[in-house]
Amino acid sequence: CGAEATVALSRHGRGAHLKHGSSVEAVPFALHGVVGHGALVAAHWDTQGLLLVTAAGAVLECAGAGPAGGRWSCVALPGASLPLDGTSKVALSRATSGALRAAVLFAGEASVTVFVRGPSAAKWLIHGEVRAPAATASAAFAGEDLLLGAADGSISKLHMVDGSMSEMTPANSGHEGHAWSSACQRPSGELVRLAVPTTVGSEARLILG
Repeated sequence: CGAEATVALSRHGRGAHLKHGSSVEAVPFALHGVVGHGALVAAHWDTQGLLLVTAAGAVLECAGAGPAGGRWSCVALPGASLPLDGTSKVALSRATSGALRAAVLFAGEASVTVFVRGPSAAKWLIHGEVRAPAATASAAFAGEDLLLGAADGSISKLHMVDGSMSEMTPANSGHEGHAWSSACQRPSGELVRLAVPTTVGSEARLILG
């Protein structure tokens, strides 16, 4: 979720751009420069551009306010890769200083491991751990909090300062043939959830609220 629009991305760099408050269909685009770095597993959109994490732990940046002419150019950031195991759930954010922060949920573990990295090509350092539900389907930063999505579409907020949890929205039924892939929070506070198809013939759905 960006300040004025939301983008939905596939694991292989195809995307759709939808302006907030728009009644028109989402505009398709492609990420250029992501091929060869692995499947995309996380994204974070801020005022500097789009940050991406791949299954191999590489971090890429697509600078600018959004795609133009159906494409958004991306480059790999120098420095060490995140230590991912290929099945990890990841959330990424960037401080105003340029430092990066990643929250990683390793498969089978009931905790979130927080990594930090300076704005230069530095190593990722473990910053701490916070308990979290083991059956988490997605994760995304919302300011200083972490949004954790479950397989039933419910969203919980993990308060990173004290480790407390609160429910944001209950389970969402009525989307058979789909799996809840990711979620984000718009500046207005509204939640956006992405349901991806698990059966042939279905299409991805963006669910507001």
